[in-house]
Amino acid sequence: MTSKIKVDNINKVSDDSNIINKCGTTITLGASGDTINLASGASQSGFGRTGTVDWDTTPKTATVTAASGVGYFVDTTSGSVTVNLPAGSAGAIVAIADYANTADTNKIVVAANGSEKIQGVATNPFEITVEGGSVTLVYVDSTQGWRPTDASTAAAITENDVLISATGGTITTSGDYKNFYEENGVEYSHILNPNSGKPILHNTKSVTVIHNNAMMADGWATALLALGSNKGLKIAEKYKIASLFILKEKNNFIKIKSSEFKKLNKN
Repeated sequence: MTSKIKVDNINKVSDDSNIINKCGTTITLGASGDTINLASGASQSGFGRTGTVDWDTTPKTATVTAASGVGYFVDTTSGSVTVNLPAGSAGAIVAIADYANTADTNKIVVAANGSEKIQGVATNPFEITVEGGSVTLVYVDSTQGWRPTDASTAAAITENDVLISATGGTITTSGDYKNFYEENGVEYSHILNPNSGKPILHNTKSVTVIHNNAMMADGWATALLALGSNKGLKIAEKYKIASLFILKEKNNFIKIKSSEFKKLNKN
């Protein structure tokens, strides 16, 4: 025979405060100021995460395979370090931070699992190349893969130099960081969305294109900027355009390079 205890509330003996309280269809565990812990070896399901990670406070100095729900401090004092993302599942989250403020000298490379995507492009490593930089990435779906949702830096932000091999051709940059106007706290670009006829509102601030034809370089740079990094990078990969996208995430600038650009890139 199975025994049952049926109650709506469980209270503490010492002060009669609620430990478990049921009101309608809502069940509340604990009281204000309490900490809810699972026993060692126990697991939970159905609660999900709150968009944050639990930080592993042991700095990583060599290649590390990340786990969802964990943040990593990466120490690149002695050289570049690669963080391999876990197999993607919707809602998976990983955070990475520059431990020693040396990512501007030795970058942190964030690589997807196998052929999974980062920002909609397969085999597209994400790089942290600013001093004190950090980023949180969330896996959305198989179409977009991992996307950065938050980025910051512990130091003043400047765009790091990008060094390339001199192979001939023209380098052209199109950007809206100089030509824009601001109204009610919103910056409006001089580059227009061809579909709406209105200024672009995405976070891609500039696109640099290397091409053997000056006119084509200029045209591609403007077109890719109008599209933004999400759609523009796919087009650049399709037509093998050497392009560098600069994105602004809060107070941080992030570089995304096409496959052709990476072949010329020296840092």
